[in-house]
Amino acid sequence: MAKLTLHSNSIVLRGRMIRIAKKDDLEGIMAIFKSWPKSYDYESAQSYYKNFFDGKHDADVVFVLEKEGEIVGTAGYCLEQSEGVKGIYWLNWLYTSQHHKCKGYASTLLDFVIEQLKKKNARKLFVNTSSHKFYKNAIRLYVKFGFEEEGCLEKFYSESEHQIIFGLDFKMIQKIPFDSSLSA
Repeated sequence: MAKLTLHSNSIVLRGRMIRIAKKDDLEGIMAIFKSWPKSYDYESAQSYYKNFFDGKHDADVVFVLEKEGEIVGTAGYCLEQSEGVKGIYWLNWLYTSQHHKCKGYASTLLDFVIEQLKKKNARKLFVNTSSHKFYKNAIRLYVKFGFEEEGCLEKFYSESEHQIIFGLDFKMIQKIPFDSSLSA
């Protein structure tokens, strides 16, 4: 079981602080996207987070991961809003700073989101990503966590770039004890 330390409105997991994002975090979150060459998702992320902090995505939950007071990662989720659909969530914007890649921060965030959704009795967590080589590490991470490819929208982003949809079935996840009072 991972070592967990609770603070007010935050959790320290594996020496990393995760907390619910607040409006003041916008600049730090956007710095994550700017840290990558070509800033693949910068404009889309900027629009999403501006709307989120303006209250236009009120069903969404966003977390940040901090290292020594610096925001180095972000992730979140939203409940599928389709009528009659229960227990289905979407992973939103799992991203870490390029300067802090390959340090386990994305795994920590994804693990945390999954544990939060277990408490909500989620049935499934979906994520969509791109077939572009930029996202190959993200795809590896999803597969490592048990996500399976469930669909592909060919030529979605361009003639050679497809949208891939992965799903994680919560019935297939081992029951790993994780105690956290930070719920969203």
